[in-house]
Amino acid sequence: MARTYTLLLTRHAKSSWSHVDLPDFERPLNDRGRRAAKRMGTHLRTKNLAPDLVVSSPSVRTRETLALFESGMAAELKVEFDDRLYFGTFEDLKIVVESALKRNCSNVLILGHNPGLEWLLRSICPDSIAELNYKKLLPTCSVAQIQFSGQLGSSVFGSGDLIAIHRAKLI
Repeated sequence: MARTYTLLLTRHAKSSWSHVDLPDFERPLNDRGRRAAKRMGTHLRTKNLAPDLVVSSPSVRTRETLALFESGMAAELKVEFDDRLYFGTFEDLKIVVESALKRNCSNVLILGHNPGLEWLLRSICPDSIAELNYKKLLPTCSVAQIQFSGQLGSSVFGSGDLIAIHRAKLI
């Protein structure tokens, strides 16, 4: 039986712009974002999508999103922070994703920012994405659920099947 791998490309929840003096890296979530992140964590738990590994951007808003996901999942997650997920180049993001998937985990969640996450989604699942008619693929606090079957080759790009895009606004 072929092994199945799941990749969850996850955009942070809605952040606050009320402190204009804060650097972008330090922006926290706003109230709507906090509610959405907890709701999404609960949703992922009910869909049996709690990850074996989370690789996250170290920004304040991704850390807050992650803490609320954990609360909603009622689980403590294995988390690693990677600076490359905070507006890294496309090549940086590819390296992060491929190395995370090759760590013998069945379910990996990558938590980061746009436009990088949408670049990844379009390059991992080009056929699935071509059929979608979304203005924005990954709005805040959304999770793209991607599946791979069999052995992961030297590159996962172009070989993923988009199962769903879970949007906090719609759950």
